[in-house]
Amino acid sequence: QFEHHDEGHGGLFRDAANLFRAILSIRQPVISAINGDAIGLGASLAVMADISFMSTSARIGDPHVRAGLVPGDGGMIVWPLLMPLNMVKELMFTGRLLGAEEAKQLGLVNRAVSPENLQGDVLALARDIAGRPQHALQFTKRVLNKLVEDRATYSLDLGLAFEAVTLVTSDHKRAVEKFVAKA
Repeated sequence: QFEHHDEGHGGLFRDAANLFRAILSIRQPVISAINGDAIGLGASLAVMADISFMSTSARIGDPHVRAGLVPGDGGMIVWPLLMPLNMVKELMFTGRLLGAEEAKQLGLVNRAVSPENLQGDVLALARDIAGRPQHALQFTKRVLNKLVEDRATYSLDLGLAFEAVTLVTSDHKRAVEKFVAKA
């Protein structure tokens, strides 16, 4: 059944894998500022940054499973590096959205800040880091990201393949129908 599906999805998943790897290859430290709901791929991208700030008015989560899909876009690689595996499982299985304080307590983000302080706090840290010895920063980041890269080598393509398979399942179709009926 999957073989006959639209070829466009294959390109989408290749693009997701390439995006994940491209983010890992950025030499300079990356700081994310989550100022609204970061859900699914948005959540994965936000926490793939080297340091993540989250507004106390924002939420973060991954509802792939609720939609009948495998969250194969990178979240399953990064989240278990940031917080306990049993919490990752609970959050992935339920799709529950976290507020900034809980996300910080679990280690998913570095800092929870008020919306009015978000930009200033992020810029202050960015300026501090930018003033540090660049070679030492870049090499330190490269060594630390090796752990993520090794994980991605073994898991990213498998996760994306399972996500692609679940796109054509009856579970996903029913989840979409249920969502549309509520809208």
